[in-house]
Formats: sequence, structure tokens, C-alpha cells
Amino acid sequence: MDNTLLCVLLLLSILIYCGHCGEDDALPSASVRISPQGLLYSGDTVTLQCDIPDYTDWTYYWYRNNQQLSSQTSETITISLPDQAGQYQCQGTRTTRPQWSNPSSSLPIIVTALPEPTLSVEPNPVYPGETVTLTCSVESDSIWSYQWYKDRTDNVVSQSVRHTITGDNLTISRAAESDQGLYWCQGERRSRPTSSQPSNVITLTVTALPTASVSISPQGPLYSGKTVSMQCDISMYKDWTYSWFIGNNLKSSTPGLTITTLSNQAGQYRCVGGRTGRPQWSQLSAFLPIRVTDYQPSTTLTSDKEDVFTGDSVTLSCTVESPGWKFYWYRHRPDSTPVTTTSGYSYTLSWVSVSDGGQYWCKAGRGDPVYYTLYSDPVQIHVTERHVAVLTLQPNWTQIFSGETVTMRCDIQGGGDTDWNYRWYKNSQLLIPFNTKPEYRSSPVYMFNSGSYTCEGVKGYTFSNTSDAVQLTVSGKPKPVLSVSPQWLNPGDSVTLSCKVDKTSTGWRFSWYRTVPYRAGLPSLSDSSYSVETLSDSSTGTTESFYTLSPAGHTGGYVCRAGRGDPVYDTLYSEPQFFWSGDLHPSMSLRISPNTTQHFISKSLSLSCEEKGNSTGWRLMRYTERGVKSGCVSNWGSITGSACTIRSTYTGDSGVYWCESGSGEYSDAVNITVHDGDVILESPVHPMTEGDSVTLRCKYWTTSSNIKADFYKDGVLIKNETTGEMTIPAVSKSDEGFYKCKSPDKGESPESWMTVRVVSPGSSTSVLVGVVVGLVVAGVLLVILLVLLCRYKNTKSSCFNRIFLHPQPQSTNQDPQQDQGSTQGRAPDAGYTLLQHGGAHIYDTINPSDNNVNDAAVGPSHVTYAQIQLKKLDKKKKEKPADPKESPVYSEVKTGKVTAAAGPVDVTYAEVVLKKKTKAKKKRETTTPPEADSVYCQLKTDTTPASLTALSKATVSDIQGGGDSDWNYRWYKNSQLVIPFNTKPEYRISPVYMSNSGSYTCEGVKGNKISNTSDAVQLTLSDQPQPVLSISPQWLNPGDSVTLSCEVDRMSTGWRFSWYRTVPYRAGLPSLSDSSYSVETLSDSSTGTTESFYTLSPAGHTGGYVCRAGRGDPVYDTVYSEPQFLWSGDLQPSVSLRISPNTTQHFTSKSLSLSCEEKGNSTGWRLVRYTERGVESGCVSNWGSVTRSTCTISYTYTWYSGVFWCESGSGEYSNAVNITVDDGDVILVSPVHPLTEGDSVTLHCKYLTTSSNIKADFYKDGVLIKNETTGEMTIPAVSKSDEGFYKCNSDQGDSPESWVTLRGCCVVYWWCLPFYWCPSC
Repeated sequence: MDNTLLCVLLLLSILIYCGHCGEDDALPSASVRISPQGLLYSGDTVTLQCDIPDYTDWTYYWYRNNQQLSSQTSETITISLPDQAGQYQCQGTRTTRPQWSNPSSSLPIIVTALPEPTLSVEPNPVYPGETVTLTCSVESDSIWSYQWYKDRTDNVVSQSVRHTITGDNLTISRAAESDQGLYWCQGERRSRPTSSQPSNVITLTVTALPTASVSISPQGPLYSGKTVSMQCDISMYKDWTYSWFIGNNLKSSTPGLTITTLSNQAGQYRCVGGRTGRPQWSQLSAFLPIRVTDYQPSTTLTSDKEDVFTGDSVTLSCTVESPGWKFYWYRHRPDSTPVTTTSGYSYTLSWVSVSDGGQYWCKAGRGDPVYYTLYSDPVQIHVTERHVAVLTLQPNWTQIFSGETVTMRCDIQGGGDTDWNYRWYKNSQLLIPFNTKPEYRSSPVYMFNSGSYTCEGVKGYTFSNTSDAVQLTVSGKPKPVLSVSPQWLNPGDSVTLSCKVDKTSTGWRFSWYRTVPYRAGLPSLSDSSYSVETLSDSSTGTTESFYTLSPAGHTGGYVCRAGRGDPVYDTLYSEPQFFWSGDLHPSMSLRISPNTTQHFISKSLSLSCEEKGNSTGWRLMRYTERGVKSGCVSNWGSITGSACTIRSTYTGDSGVYWCESGSGEYSDAVNITVHDGDVILESPVHPMTEGDSVTLRCKYWTTSSNIKADFYKDGVLIKNETTGEMTIPAVSKSDEGFYKCKSPDKGESPESWMTVRVVSPGSSTSVLVGVVVGLVVAGVLLVILLVLLCRYKNTKSSCFNRIFLHPQPQSTNQDPQQDQGSTQGRAPDAGYTLLQHGGAHIYDTINPSDNNVNDAAVGPSHVTYAQIQLKKLDKKKKEKPADPKESPVYSEVKTGKVTAAAGPVDVTYAEVVLKKKTKAKKKRETTTPPEADSVYCQLKTDTTPASLTALSKATVSDIQGGGDSDWNYRWYKNSQLVIPFNTKPEYRISPVYMSNSGSYTCEGVKGNKISNTSDAVQLTLSDQPQPVLSISPQWLNPGDSVTLSCEVDRMSTGWRFSWYRTVPYRAGLPSLSDSSYSVETLSDSSTGTTESFYTLSPAGHTGGYVCRAGRGDPVYDTVYSEPQFLWSGDLQPSVSLRISPNTTQHFTSKSLSLSCEEKGNSTGWRLVRYTERGVESGCVSNWGSVTRSTCTISYTYTWYSGVFWCESGSGEYSNAVNITVDDGDVILVSPVHPLTEGDSVTLHCKYLTTSSNIKADFYKDGVLIKNETTGEMTIPAVSKSDEGFYKCNSDQGDSPESWVTLRGCCVVYWWCLPFYWCPSC
């Protein structure tokens, strides 16, 4: 506080004093003086002096950059640059007045950078011997001297013999490689500044002179009298002048780079190049000595082989002690014309023949003129014909099929076969590199085995010729074609069955079978349409491709199959073929109504199987070009019992029809033709007997009146009839043949065959009686016809009356021949509705059979009728007037009841309305159409099962007017009409084929009304599917459950799945298509499951499984899946699979033995292998040797990898072993069978080419667990936690992984009884 006050008082006093001073004199002013003056440089020392006038007793204060320098109080101060540069001021103070001077002005002390010299060099780079000048200059008026440095700051270049320093130049004379390096300079002087900064650094490069070398041609010794050319080669530039020296004496200088010297000018030669530009000289070349040799050189001829086979190559070598020669080759005589000339010393004869054998010589020459060596000694070449390999295919069939066994044999002609090995090629690619046996066996063969095969023999270093190629073509499993001749039988006829397999295949034996209704357990056709029974006298098959049935008997179906080879390879069954008899059968007869073989389209047709015996289960069958199928399906009409009524025929209904029973009996057969033309021929359905009277009628589809017609037999006109009918009063055998009729203006009918049976002599009386009866009946019928004709004329212009005729059953229990012979003039057969316009409702009933006349009296029966309205359309589909009897038919369903003897019967009627319209003509009045008539006919209900139902999209609500009881339906496929008339809203196809695929539509028809056409429904059919079976897990632990999963095409639904276990193939059991296994249904899945998976719990042991799916009613089945297997590594009581070497991993090109060691009574064990390609025989002959149940593979390949096991003929399995054949350098030797807890196990890392220990790392489940220098890892007591995938790794590579299995318990046998012992418990 006191000091502060004192300072304030002092300052006030100074200010007061200064005010007074200003009034008297100014304060002295200080100024700063510097020494030395001028530019200041880094490193200078500067003296500053503070000058204040007047007084001398000053004390001085110095300031730098406004900061007081407290240590400086003298008049002068000394500072060093550049650290103390800045703005300097001074001020004086004294004890008396004036106590202060004015501060000096600021004096800036600024440091100027040292001058930087510039260094240049010329030339750079420099060649050895040249002079180079370095120039250092500082841009300053003062005179500088320079210090020179090279590479380092402590390496100062000083004046020497070759280094001259003059002024600012450093001159280096005769530059050498040691002068190369980094150079810089620094200026020095006596005045300030005394030195400059270092100059820029330059690099002086000393480049070597181009090298010169001398080459000589020809090389080698120079022989007396010869010349050589020498060439001076310099690596850079072209404008050289060449100087040649012999020793150190200049021989010549020439612009050319070559000189020629003679043999008398031997010596040491070298050259140097000179030029006008830099570099002016090259280096001197090394000396090249030229020596003269007095003797002529010789040649030595050698051959890499002296004894060769045709097709081999031989190389001859001719050697001379010096290079540069051209070689001349001679055969047979050395003084002959050379065989060839080469610039190299070798001559190769490729693909030698016998004529290439003999003696060979050579000599060499060089120079111009050519100087030759002496001839060589001769070399003898012996050429022998190579052994020829001949490849044969056994069996020698031109066509091989998938599943057969094929053996190829390679024979070496003339060379024996005891010490030959064999190589096999497929499509020119090596297939089997080593085989000690001359046979290569493929069993079974598949499509991918097709190819071009060759073979060759190998004996040491000797190879046979490659055999000619043999083409192996493997086709799919064949299906023979069966033909039957004749197909229509006369009594006592013999029938020849002819079975034909692919024309190019041979060696077949043929088996013949009769078709019987399908029964489970019997061999059956693939579509299960029939089972088959072997014909008794063809059980062993026949070598002939034909078989005669004598006598053939009655209607029947037959198939054939062919087999060949040992074991026998069977084809598929042929499609069934049939032969037919038109004769009535005692048990059953087929009745047709209308009773004729030809029918118009869009008409009703009834077919019934009329039983006469005790046979049951009769069904109607039909045969067309597409094969055999059910003769009646629901969309046609109705099926009642064994009778089928087709409501509306179309051409696709044509075919041969017959009935067959569940016990395999057949009725007579009838060949029915449905014709879409205007004319048909009505002819007898059944064979006629000689002496019968028969009437053939030519019928026009829109009228029942007579038409003029010509009748033809076997294509020859036999009669003209104006009535449209031709009668043969008493037929004979000569009348048998094809008949047709032709109307001049209506068209032509198809042909129909009329059969005539010859009667025996003993029946002449009955024939005579038949003729008399026939004449009487004909007379009666003629009278009836005349009466009807008169009645028709009387009622033609009147209105139609309605007459109700109650349906009357007609008996047909008469002799078949009488039945056929008397069809003319009596009512049609039961089931036929005669449509006439005579003003009546006509009701006609179809009876189930002739033997059930009184069925109506027993109880109620269900009957179906159809109402038909007849109209006529012209060509443009417009309605036009027509006679009612020529009108087309439309159906309308009605219901009603009739009363039988036993009570009311439910009946459905369809009334036929006949409308007559008269076409209006000019100047004529239009007549009034008569009242419509109604006609009723009975239709049967369809009960045939189906596999596909296509439903109409135009449902009941879509059809205007509602309801569906009075609608009829039309069906279209790809816009083409397929079903013109159907009373039911369903169209059923059974079975469907690929040809049924298409776009379907439908429309409803009710009288004159037609609904809109429905939207199209696309029906897409695929081939019979094959499901895919998967198994999880595939490797078992005891007690494991296994899940089988069966998958069909993902787009398909509604399947039920069946599950099967594979067993060895046995005839009679259901089997896989390649006959590799038969199958047995798993006991608890016999009815199938809706789930696509099935659990085996517990799964048991090793085994194979397949699945199949089915859907629909009747059931449609897929084919069986490919077999899949689950495996167990545990040893079995009956058999065990043993491996030698006893490890799961093996190197390629090594031997491997696998044996099925039997412990029980099972027989027929075989080794089986499973790979990605499927299951196959585990040992084939081309691998090595097969002895009983042991297979030794002499030469392993990677594709031998797979799961191996043994299986017996009774279906037992051994343990399974997963074997890996690796083509690497390292494998892991690990246990083959599962280990038991507590066991000790050693894993060994093995290298391909050494048996010594190798350093190895061991991994479990991909994790490093141990490093071993011995290559082995031991686990003293394994536990369940040690189970997993193991591999090893060494410097040589990685092994594959192998699974090590642990079992918690093992089975111990004590007095033949098994006990479970669990060391882990």
C-alpha cells in the first residue's frame, strides 16, 4: 500500500517536471548505431551502440521487440544472428535532471539468406575415358572460391592428376567408374558473407562402353585349306568402323562387321569399334583363338532303340565334336542319295513300318564350299510287326438293353495272354489303365455305358496295336410287339402268335402268356389291366419267335415276353393282343341292339352281356387301335348290371366288343362300326349257318323307306336292288366275305364281314327244316309288310294318333343260328327303339339278360328313359322342314312310374317329340305340321369306375332358366366336338393318356336353347410319376428312429403313400422295374398313409426301402421310387463285412480286399455298393478277382468310394462300411467298426510314399485338437464325447474326414446267450 502511494507521487512529480521542462528545453533523444553496416547474414555478430547527446552519465535500457533486455545496461551490446534478430530500441536514464532521454527509433535487425550456388555438369552420363566438367556459380558481383564435395560432406574433392579446379569449374579427365556418384559445391570468400549455401546435388553417371565380341562361322576347329568368317558384334549403335587385331597388331579397319580368314592365318583375333558420335569407341573384345587342325573329323551314329514294333518311333543321333554342321542321313548304302538332310543332329522315324528296317549311316558338312566329315559306322534297325489287339463283345449282340450283362474281351494275337496287362478306352478316353485280365465286364449296363470301346495290351514297355473300336449301344428296356394271325376265328382254326423284339437284337427266347383278370400276387401288366398265366407248354420259353395255338379255342387275350443271357434278362411284357370268335359261347353271349354291326353316329346303341352259366363279374370290353379298355364308361349313357346303353354314338365308339368274366371266360365278339356317313349296311351280328336265309339292308340315316342300292361282295358288284334289300335264301360257304352297299345319290356304306359256318352232313335234316320254316316266316312277314304299307298310306295325311304300347320283354332263349337267321321280319332285339312317325308313344324295355324274363315280377327295378325330339337342319345349321322319320334326335329328361306285377317301378322317361314341317314353295300353300309324337326308350345307368372326371364350368346357375334336370350337354376338346350328346353334367375319361391332354369346354342344350360355352379348362397329362424317397438319418445308432419321406411332383396333390422294404428279387413278388429288388409292404402301412412320411421306430439294422403313391378311385399308382438305404456299422450275428487294409480311407492305385464272413446258415451272400449313381454290385470282374464271397480290387480309383455291405438271398444284411478312395498324398487310418466306450484307439496319419512317421496335426469336427510329431494320436479310453469327424494335416497335405462312432453298450455272449454290458454305466 505504501509502495503504491510512493509510485503515484513519483509519477505526478515527473509529469509536473516534464510540464515545466517543455516550457524550457526538450529531452535528449537517443539513437541506435549498428556495426557492421549493410546486409546481415546468418552467423554474423553485430554491435549496437546507444548514442545520447549532452550528458555522459547515462544508464542505458535496451528493448527488443518492445521487451526490455534486463541484462543489457551498457552503451553497446553485441548480438548473434540469426537467433537475436528483431526490432531494437534504447533509452537513457540518469539521477539528475533530465532524468530520461527520449527512446530511440526502432532499428530492425534483418537476416539475409546466404546465396545458393547453381551446379551443372557436361556431359552426363559420361563414358569411361571422356572428360567431364562441373560448373558452380553464385549470382553475385563478388569473387567466390568454391569447395567441391562427393557423396559425403567430409569427402572434399581436391586437386589431383585427373581432377582440376579452375575458378568455378571442376574438370575430371579420363573418367572412370570410380568417378560416378553424387556431387555438390559451396562458395567461400574473405568478405562477408564468407560462405554460400550448399548447391544442388547432381548425380554423375559413368556408363560402360558398348561391348564387342567376336563370333565365328563355322564353329569348331579350322581344318587345313578351309576358311572361316568372323563377325564383330557390338551391342549398341550401328555406325561403327571395325578395327581387327591379330594379337596386339592392327590387321585392318573396315566398315563391315565380318572378315574372312584362311587356315594359314591362325592366331588370336579381337576387334574394337569406333564412331564419330558419343561413345566414340567400344570396348575391345576378348581374344578369339583360331587354330588349324590337320585331320578330318568323324561322326558317331546312335539309336535310342534298335528293336522296335511297327507304329513305334526311332530317333537316330549323329554327333560331331564341334558345332555348326549340317547332317546327311543314309539307308542301306552310305554312297547312295541321302534319305534326308537335317540342320539338327537327330533324325526321327515316326510310325515305322517293316520297310523302315535296315542299316543307317550319317555324315556332317559345313562351310562354302562344303567340308564333310567321315561317314559314321552303321546302325542296324530291326522293325517287327506289332501285336494286334482284337476286341470282341460278349454276347455279340448288335443291340444291348439297359440291365443286361456285357463282357468285352481283349485278345492279343500271336503274343499269348499270360504275361500281358490290358488298358481299356471309352470314346478315346482311358477308362481302365491297368487290368491283368483280358475281360472287362459291365453288369448291369445302363444307357450311360454306351460308347466306342477299344483296348490295348501292355507288356513291360511293349504295347500292342490299339484294337478296332467296338460300338456299344445300350437302349432302354425293350417291349416286344405281339401280333396275332388270324384275329377272327373259325371253329378249329389254329392261331399263330408272333413276338418281335427290336429288329437289330438277337439271341432271345420267347415266353407266351394268356391274359386273365387282374389278381394281386400274379405277374401282371404294368398298368394292372390284366394278370398273366404262362401257357402250359411254353414254361421254359421257345427260341422261335412264333407260337401256334391249335386249335385256338375261343376269344382270348395274349402277351409275350423275351429273355436272353445268363442270368436271364427279361424284356417288358408286350401290349395284350386278342383274337376273337363270333360264335356264341355257352356261358355268355353279347347282345347288340340294334342287332347289326354298322351304326350311324348320334344314335342309341345297347350292348349287354347275357349270362347262361354260373360265371360272375362279367364286364364289357372294347378293343380299338389304341388298345383294350373298358367297353362302357359313364359319359356314354347308362350301365345296368352287365348291360351298357350308349346314348349317342360317334365314330370313336367303333371297335371289337366282347364280354369277359372275373374267372377269365369270354363271350362271342362283335366288330362294331359307327359310321359318320349317310349310308350303312345292316348285316348279321353273329356267324350264319349254311342254309340260313339272310337279308342285307342298305339304310339311309334320315329315312326308313326303301332306297335304290347296289350291293358289293369283296369289292365286286353282285346285285342292284330298288328296295334297298338283298336276300340270300340259303347261304353257303362261298357267300362268306366283305359286303357293302352303295346308293347312287346317298353314298356308300362301310364294309362288313359275313361269316358262314359249314354244317356237318348229319345235320342236313335240320337244315331242310330250317329252310322250310324260313320260307314260311318270310311269307308271313311279307303279308305283314303289305298290311303295314296299306295302313301307312291311309294315315299319311291325317293327324297322328297316340298309342301306348306297354313294354314287353322279348325272350332270346333260342338257338343262336336261328336267332341270326330270323332277324328279318321280326321285332328288333331287346333294347332297340324303333322310331316311327305313325302317331304313337312307343315304350321299349331292355332286359338285363335272356334268363331273367320275370325280373320285373320279383320287385321294383330302376329304369331310365330319354325323350327325343326330331328335327332336321340344313347344311347351314338352319332348321328346315323334314319328314319326322328323318329328324335328328335331342333328349329331354322326365320322370314317371310304371307298375310291374310286384308293384310300382321308378322310371325316368325322355319323351321323343316328332314335329313335321313342310317347306314353303312358291305358289303353294304351307301345310300345317302334325301334332308332335313322343317316343320313349330305356337307358342303362353307367357304373364304370373312372380315374379322371372333368366337370362342366357352366354349372346349373350358369345356365339360364335354372335347374339341371332337363339339360343335355355337349363337350369340346380344342374347340372340336367330342361328345355331341350327354344327359349328365359329367364327362368321365378312364384311363387317361397323353393324347387326352387339351383344352376342354362344354355347353348346355335344352330343346332349342343353347347356353353360353363355358370357359376353357386345360387338362395337362404327364408321364407316370416316380416319387423321390429320402431317409433321415441314414447312419444308425442302436435304438434310433428313422423317418422315410416320400415326395411326388410338387404340383400334384391328393396322394396316399405306401411304404415297402426291399428284398432280393423273387419272381412273383412285386419288383422294381430293373428287377434289382423285389418289395414287401411294411406291415403297418398296407392301406397307405395320407402323410408323406413314415417313421421306423426302432429302425433296426441296415436295410433298403422304397415308396409309392396312389390316388383316385380306382387307385392310380406311381412307379416305385429309387431304393434308398439306411446303414448300421454294428457287426451282425449272421455275417460281417471285413476290409483289408482295415481302415475306411485308402489311396488310389492300391489293392483292397472286401469279404463277407458268414457266421450263420444264410447262403447266397453278395457284396453291394451304394454311390451317388445308386445301388449296384460291389464287385465286378474287371476290378480284380472274385473268390466266393471275397472281392479283391487290384487297382483302386476314386470312383470306388461308397458305402459297402453284404446281403443274402434271404434278405439279411451285414454291417455297412463307408469307404473313401482318395487321390491325395495323405489319408487318415481310423477304425472301420464302431468303438465301445472305454476302448483305446489310435489314429494314424499316413503319407503315400513313405511308411515313416510324419509330423501331423489332428482335427475333430474341424477344430485342431492335437499336434503329433510321430503322426499318430492315441485316445486311451474313448467316451461318447469323442464321437465325430476326424482328419489330419501335414506338410504333404490334408486327409479326408472320417466319422468315428462310439457305442455306450456292447453285447457279450455267455453260453450262447446275449447279455448287454455297458462299461460307461
